[in-house]
Amino acid sequence: MKGIYLNCLCRLHGLVTARQMDKQTISQLERRLQEERRLRNSCEAQLAAERKAKKAEEAAAARAVAIAAAANK
Repeated sequence: MKGIYLNCLCRLHGLVTARQMDKQTISQLERRLQEERRLRNSCEAQLAAERKAKKAEEAAAARAVAIAAAANK
C-alpha cells in the first residue's frame, strides 16, 4: 500500500512540476509576443513615415519640373 501511495505522490509531483514549467513557458512566450508586436508596430510606423516622406519628395520634384517647364515656355 505504501508503494502505491509513493507512486501517486511521484506522479502528482511530476504533474505539478510540469504545470509550473508550462506556466513559465507561457509567460515567456507572452512576453516575446508582446515584444514582437511592439517591434512590428515600430517598423510599420517607420515605414509609413518613409513612404510619406518619399511621396512628399516626389511631389516637390514634380512641382520643380512643372515650374521649369513653365519657365521655358
